[in-house]
Amino acid sequence: MKKILLLILALIIVSCEKGIHKKYASISKEKDFEEMTEQISPEQLILLKSYILEKEAKKETLDGVFYGVLLERAEEKIQKRKDSIAIEKEKKEEEKRKQQKKREKKKQFEAIAKLLCNKKWKIKEYAFQVQIRKKTPENIEMAKTILNRAMFIKDSELIFSVIDDKRKTYVRGKLDERVTKLFNGKNKRYKKYNIDGTYVDGIGKEMEKGTWTVIDGNTIREERPSTSSFRRKKKEIVLLDIKTLNKNTFHFFEGEQGYFKPEIDTNASILMKTD
Repeated sequence: MKKILLLILALIIVSCEKGIHKKYASISKEKDFEEMTEQISPEQLILLKSYILEKEAKKETLDGVFYGVLLERAEEKIQKRKDSIAIEKEKKEEEKRKQQKKREKKKQFEAIAKLLCNKKWKIKEYAFQVQIRKKTPENIEMAKTILNRAMFIKDSELIFSVIDDKRKTYVRGKLDERVTKLFNGKNKRYKKYNIDGTYVDGIGKEMEKGTWTVIDGNTIREERPSTSSFRRKKKEIVLLDIKTLNKNTFHFFEGEQGYFKPEIDTNASILMKTD
């Protein structure tokens, strides 16, 4: 009696299976597809049929595999293809962005090089400046004290001014004319930028050589020989923030990159001219 009940139950379960819940069988697939119209979307049915036809054409064995499993495999295959296309598209877009950035950087380099290169630039004004958070008399006096200590030169006084630049306020201490002449070797010292990305700076045989490149339309990055004896590195990376660059004037703020990172910005303001 128990065996009869189990057999009846098995027959009931088998009879309930239809369409997508059945196992693939080549002889009954068309009937199975008809049953599936009430179980899955038309798009899913087209996808399943296409997947099965592809596997049959390759003579792959599908017997014993549920249609539901075959549909999952077909959808996974489509999703992988979509993902692959999306990844490839993103790669192409990324390459486009890189090429565009490269073209823009080249244009920026050419624009700056046109005004900068093959000229002997000489220092006309040299100043050191300290940023202050608020333009109060106390902060200004404190900044002046810092500058006087940092730039102390016998028989010389800094010429102070307060300037605003890019939402920052600086107290600037400019060297007087006598000391500036010492800096530029009585107007004999010069700096010359070359179109190949190199530069020379100095007087006669005492010439410093380095390289330069353009970061953006307003910033130059220089790699200079290190002048410090306590650092292990052989090069100094210096950024020049261009304020003015035309036929005979080159004014920039100069600061070293990556060594000191103070909360308060300090840098040099250098004005150069060419004859």
